[in-house]
Amino acid sequence: AEPLPAEDAQVLPQALAVADFFSKFSRACGLKAVSFPDLLADLRQPSEGLAQVFQELLLLVVSDAQQHPSGLRRLRRWRLALDGGWGAATWPEVLRRYLCTKHPRCLTAEVAQAATKLGEGAFEEGLAPEQLGALLEHLAGDAMETGWSRQAVESRMEAAHEIGVEKRQELADIRKKRKEIEDEERTKRKEAREKEKEEAKKREAAAEG
Repeated sequence: AEPLPAEDAQVLPQALAVADFFSKFSRACGLKAVSFPDLLADLRQPSEGLAQVFQELLLLVVSDAQQHPSGLRRLRRWRLALDGGWGAATWPEVLRRYLCTKHPRCLTAEVAQAATKLGEGAFEEGLAPEQLGALLEHLAGDAMETGWSRQAVESRMEAAHEIGVEKRQELADIRKKRKEIEDEERTKRKEAREKEKEEAKKREAAAEG
């Protein structure tokens, strides 16, 4: 296989992580599905589609008040800004403020630098692909902590548990049926041996008589 271009190699882990989130949780979280190739192309050359991904992810995380340190009033303002007709223009500033409310230890150096550039009005031209990827991966990580994602995980675990219970019951039924067949075969063989012994005794008695 040919080696990836340097610009793709830099954002590959981030694109994989975000694409994995969307493949597993987009339906549960009410997000539009995003394929890995499209995401990789958008990080390399930002488009309206990438901006929409940012906007939808950000709206998802600020709609879950339990996992964010900001007050409800601030979150409500952010939701209104993102959910209205002007959301496409306001999301970079909302994202910057969202990141600024976090403790610095919660942000990687790359995310912090990207947030600073967002404050300078830069998105499509001012942010490098790896910075866009870092921001998107950070948002996807926060989205994993929302109630919608946790509920999806719990539902999958419950479904897996139910499947496991059904499989164990099936195995138990198979073992039970196998034992019944084996017991039946043993009983038949025992009866055949006893019948053979009885017939042998009769033949011996007839020979003696």
